[in-house]
Amino acid sequence: MAALTAEQLEAELKRKAAAGIAPTNSANTERYNQIKTSIQNQVQPKPAQPAQQPFRLDPGQSYVRRELEGAGFTNIGYDKGRNMVTAGGMDVLQPDKVVNGSSIASGDRLKQAISQIRERENQKKQQDLYTRLESMLGSAPKPQEFNYNAEADPVYQAALRRAGANAQTATGNAMAEMNRRGLLNSTIMGDRAAQIQQGEYGRVSDEILPQLIQQAYGRYRDTYSDQYQQYRDQVGDVGNLLSTTNQLGQQALDNQFRDQSFDRGVLESDRAFDRGVLESDRQFEFAKGQQEWENTFNSKQFDWQKAQQAWENTFQEKNFQQEMKEAAAARGLQWANLKQNQKEFIAQQAFREKEFKYQQDQDVIANDLAKQKLNSPGDYDYKSDPDFAEDAAAMVQEPIKAREALRANAQAYIDKYGVEGYNYLITTVNK
Repeated sequence: MAALTAEQLEAELKRKAAAGIAPTNSANTERYNQIKTSIQNQVQPKPAQPAQQPFRLDPGQSYVRRELEGAGFTNIGYDKGRNMVTAGGMDVLQPDKVVNGSSIASGDRLKQAISQIRERENQKKQQDLYTRLESMLGSAPKPQEFNYNAEADPVYQAALRRAGANAQTATGNAMAEMNRRGLLNSTIMGDRAAQIQQGEYGRVSDEILPQLIQQAYGRYRDTYSDQYQQYRDQVGDVGNLLSTTNQLGQQALDNQFRDQSFDRGVLESDRAFDRGVLESDRQFEFAKGQQEWENTFNSKQFDWQKAQQAWENTFQEKNFQQEMKEAAAARGLQWANLKQNQKEFIAQQAFREKEFKYQQDQDVIANDLAKQKLNSPGDYDYKSDPDFAEDAAAMVQEPIKAREALRANAQAYIDKYGVEGYNYLITTVNK
């Protein structure tokens, strides 16, 4: 048998050392022991650890932060001491658990918490708008006292200058004529010159000045009307914004109520059905009261606009030119009439302001009564209604048809006899 090479001998000794087989040649014992010791000193690798399974949400649960960000909330935080998730400085909810720094809660709780936050935000917005509207209603612009200064009117001064120039021209022509006739230095010439000047300046006072006063008064009236209309537009804008905010809030309540009703499923008992009818009635009464307030506000606004237009039409129909011509003969009388017109205008405007404020106060009272109606039943007594006794007697005769009619026309019976009357009929036909 041929001798092994050095490499083959080394490989054979490693195989036997790994298997625990002693060498057959004692000359190789020393090298065998070295290889065996080296193998025993080698570090054994640790067994592989199983991969960590990722965390999985339970059915119906959601990550709170993800849902809040999806709903548009910012500045989301977590108060560890109170175990409370916050958003925009407002408390949202206490999570069911916190895993790896993430808050987790059921989808139903999250939906309810988000709806409550939206409702609080909308209520605050409504209150701010209502406060702003009340403040605006008490700050209507007041008309300033009309004052016309002819000396400061450049048009009047120009008219005086033209009258002076015309008088000078006419006087020069008269002097030339008198000179031709040899009467230049006579008293007739002096009287004629005085008449010319008096006529020119009198025309300014009798014809031009009343026109200028009328124009100034028209500008004064238009300026105040523009200011007041601008104020009314601003009040209307805030009122419309308040109405829109109320509608959005009501829509959110309706959506929340519909979602809750859908989650509960179809009502399976008379008691559950009655509860749903009562809730629907409350929602209906609230919406009806809100709509009545909005209709009243819009009606008053429309009435005010009609009254304003009627007043302007009446004012324009007056023969102001004729009054000014009749007053031109006596400037003092003209000023007195103008002052009287101004006082009447201010008095009428003040009366309209008081009437408008009174109507707004009535609107507020009506709105408060509508809100109170949601929290307390009315004074209606179905037992005293003759139609109720007749309907009840007929339903007792045919209870099966009566039950079907009551369920199919629940809202109509509630509107007619109220919730208590409707419940009494339900109980009667179920006996």
